[in-house]
Amino acid sequence: MKKTLLSVIFALSLSVMFFVTASATETTKAEEWYNETHAVTGMIMEVTAEAEGVEVKETLYSKGEKSAAEVMVGNSLIRIITDSKDIIIFSPDMPYIHIKYRGMAEDIISSIPMPDTSIFLPTFVEAYEETVGETVYYVEEFVYEEENIVYKYYFIGDELDKIDALGKENGVTVNTVMDIISYEVDDSVFKVPWYSINIAFLVKLFGLFIL
Repeated sequence: MKKTLLSVIFALSLSVMFFVTASATETTKAEEWYNETHAVTGMIMEVTAEAEGVEVKETLYSKGEKSAAEVMVGNSLIRIITDSKDIIIFSPDMPYIHIKYRGMAEDIISSIPMPDTSIFLPTFVEAYEETVGETVYYVEEFVYEEENIVYKYYFIGDELDKIDALGKENGVTVNTVMDIISYEVDDSVFKVPWYSINIAFLVKLFGLFIL
């Protein structure tokens, strides 16, 4: 279940970045947020996905062509860093080593077929106010029919506070909440220390012995 939730987190979070740029015939707050804020400075999101009583948390960072995801594996924090070419697996708990797969991100991107936007564009449904506690949100709702996902963008004034996505994976309903932590991302998140050693060759060698 945790593996399923992790895959859903990545899929939903990436699709948020994809669809808001052309989600409606009229300009929405979600569209303005993407074009004027997130696209310029980057973004940090805390993502929580829940399905059938199981919960997984992750932190996502994005800035330009760079992105990173952090998740707890056991008692260790694991960070997966990607740019337009490479993928790096790194743990701040073990800063002396990392695994860098050169060109893997480029290969993955090139292997993914570009979606037909006439099919995959979601539809703007409605906008309304919703009160949670003492907070009054302006909410914009979208539906992504091809993937059976409903997105709700929660704004306080003109500032996006969170995104709620409700979808299904293999028949299991997954609720994903993406809280916006910051619109400023430090570049150090996408780097490993200069003294950290790439042990990708050891991982490959170990894999050969296993096989």
